[in-house]
Amino acid sequence: MLASWFAAAAFLFPTPQQAAPLAPGTVAEWRGGSLTAADFATWLSDSLGNRHESVSEALTHLLQIRLVETEAALRGVAVAAAEVVARLEEARAAVAAAGFDLAAELKAKGMSEAEFRSLLADSLLHEKLARADLGLADGTPVGAEQLKAWTAERIAIIFAAAEPEPDLALASGPYRVTHAEVGGTLLRTLPAQQLREFAHQNALERALPAWGAAQGLALDDAVLVEEVEWRRRRVAENPNYQGATYEGLLAARGSSVEAVLAGAEIRVAGWLRLTARAQWPDAWFDGLTAAQAAELKDRHGPRREVSWLLLYAKPVKESELDLDPQEAAAELRRWKSEMASPDDFHRLAGLYSEHEASRRRGGRVGFVHCIEPGVDPLLSAAAFAAPIGTVGDPVQVGGGLALILVHAEQPGPQGAEFREKVRRERQDEARAAFLETLALRTLWDEAAGS
Repeated sequence: MLASWFAAAAFLFPTPQQAAPLAPGTVAEWRGGSLTAADFATWLSDSLGNRHESVSEALTHLLQIRLVETEAALRGVAVAAAEVVARLEEARAAVAAAGFDLAAELKAKGMSEAEFRSLLADSLLHEKLARADLGLADGTPVGAEQLKAWTAERIAIIFAAAEPEPDLALASGPYRVTHAEVGGTLLRTLPAQQLREFAHQNALERALPAWGAAQGLALDDAVLVEEVEWRRRRVAENPNYQGATYEGLLAARGSSVEAVLAGAEIRVAGWLRLTARAQWPDAWFDGLTAAQAAELKDRHGPRREVSWLLLYAKPVKESELDLDPQEAAAELRRWKSEMASPDDFHRLAGLYSEHEASRRRGGRVGFVHCIEPGVDPLLSAAAFAAPIGTVGDPVQVGGGLALILVHAEQPGPQGAEFREKVRRERQDEARAAFLETLALRTLWDEAAGS
């Protein structure tokens, strides 16, 4: 078992006291290591980068608070304690009306009532400042869109004046935001499942190098370049990216291949590549039975580029809008008669297919193997039974019937390339096994459904 193979070096990671709760201020613990909330907050902000949507939102939130406080101080605008109390009671009543308890909700977000009161005070200041700039009379409600526009205009100016400063998430004039502050906001706002995954990544970044060294594995640049090339191919082959490149996707997030190669995340992937090679050596492939080898070929061998036009069908109609299999087949044949070219297929699939994700791409599914995780097995089977370049009769697929168009077939990799592909697809298994060996616990395990 892979977990036992990792456990061969478990002496590197002393076993934590599993029954004990996590120490105050600690968000994760594993054999030989732990992670404090403060360190995790800084790591989150620094790792994701300012172009990441969650970081951008956190930065904007923090800047809005500081903008309001700065503007209020300059103008001498203040909020009375009674106004804050009144707004607090409004919030308490609104939460109660929705069937929740305000105190419990604040606790779940790691926020005290004092912090919430501070946010309410900032909200009241925000309204007063916008009301004054809009020329509205005291007490006149300020709409959400008005507040949003007032804030966006000023935040844009702050971001435009920002200058790079390595130790800060943002430096713009009097505004200074640290990575720890951004990360603290992320800890309160990101879903538990996402925080748990990030904590796993942090633990892997810390623990895998020591484990690899104990195993005599050497992570060199060639392994990292192989990982980048694999990512390039995945992006190029995925119709969801609509022709985008890996470099283009990175640039949209304010990153680059060079930045990725210099980061810790790709080193985790590199260590897992080495792990997979050690766990599934050439001798493992040589010892496969004929049935096992055939299954691997179905999963990683030849693949076909396929599009479809799907109609859902029910054996027993529940409403007049439903189609039974005969009606769905008749409708598909009618559309098939209008398909004189692949362009016709994509146009009609874009109009009528009931598989929403592929419909938006003109019915394009992309490349599939005989066995493809996440793809309807009936679709994969139909794709490999269909002639290339010809739309056949409607075929049965999960939930209904479909017209299938196979654009091309690519032969599967051979020899060392095939073995490397199998190993790469098993890195998730290696990752899970290593995390199990670490006996990793996080603050979000229960909330994330662990």
